[in-house]
Amino acid sequence: DALRPVTIDGLSLITSANQINGNAAITLRYGATTSNIFKGPRITNVEVAGVGNNATYWSKGIDAYNIWGFDFHGIHIRGKDVGGATSFPSANMGAAISITGESGGGCSDGKISSVNVFFARYVGYVSGDCEGLHWTDNTGVAVDQGVTWPNAKGHPG
Repeated sequence: DALRPVTIDGLSLITSANQINGNAAITLRYGATTSNIFKGPRITNVEVAGVGNNATYWSKGIDAYNIWGFDFHGIHIRGKDVGGATSFPSANMGAAISITGESGGGCSDGKISSVNVFFARYVGYVSGDCEGLHWTDNTGVAVDQGVTWPNAKGHPG
């Protein structure tokens, strides 16, 4: 129900297996709707990682689809430490935060702040009909690319 706000706070999502089937630690899915959603999901104080010394990985930290008016902050996301690689192999976390908006549904007016990302291909991956996303005070260590909009119709914000 897109009109009911969701809050995720103070959670550790630690996987003991490599998520080769594309499993994300947190998945948010909303259907196509008009932009009358005044308060979207809130995620704060969350850790996403593999067990031990980053020995396993989620395929994505947060996988969001058609979300509006959201706030992600204070999140720590770690993929698998692949050692001295100069780029990440496909067997690792693809994106710490993935945001997708379908035409007619879209994603808009979100804030992503104080997110620390380690060992992921992208800090943020945005595609589809998205606009007004505000990325502030985020840190990415050993990632292939920071925030990318490969197929987005909107603007970064």
